Amino acid sequence: AHASPENAAFLKAYGEVSGGKLAPNFMAAAAYDGMAAIYAALKGTHGSTDGDKILAAMKDMTIDSTRGPLPLAGAAWAWSS
Repeated sequence: AHASPENAAFLKAYGEVSGGKLAPNFMAAAAYDGMAAIYAALKGTHGSTDGDKILAAMKDMTIDSTRGPLPLAGAAWAWSS
């Protein structure tokens, strides 16, 4: 496991939601990271949900992932419009 505040927050939230009955897995971590990216993009657009603005905000973004820094720059699949 990655020792970071982001991973600690993820593990805490996951434990609370699952009642401590389920172990977190890579799919849960990826979903948490995805929501963190969406949240950061919305902050970058000052709340606008316009698709072009969201993509522009994410284009050069690096988020502090549960697994360490996660650069979104270079994710060519996201920028082809």
